[in-house]
Amino acid sequence: MHRERIRLSDAIMVVNIDDYIGESTRQEIEFARSLNKEILYYTDFTT
Repeated sequence: MHRERIRLSDAIMVVNIDDYIGESTRQEIEFARSLNKEILYYTDFTT
């Protein structure tokens, strides 16, 4: 279902909390890249 939603989207947004991106999210990012989708990142990381 996630891949179909990625296929239908213009872009995906990756929400990175506590500097952690899981394996399934990494796979979804790679899938989006393979379709030339825009990938936006949000992180709560502060310096």
